[in-house]
Amino acid sequence: MKQNFDVFDFSLTQEDMDKIKTMDIGHSEIVNHFDPQWIKSLHTWKF
Repeated sequence: MKQNFDVFDFSLTQEDMDKIKTMDIGHSEIVNHFDPQWIKSLHTWKF
């Protein structure tokens, strides 16, 4: 459990941040939020 609480025991360099920024492709590869059929199907899901 102690390890779970230590989530802020690291730091990111500017180089790390720059690499992370390149991962943003501007859209979801899993869900198309602009597809009406997909959105309609979301409303049928039971959680």
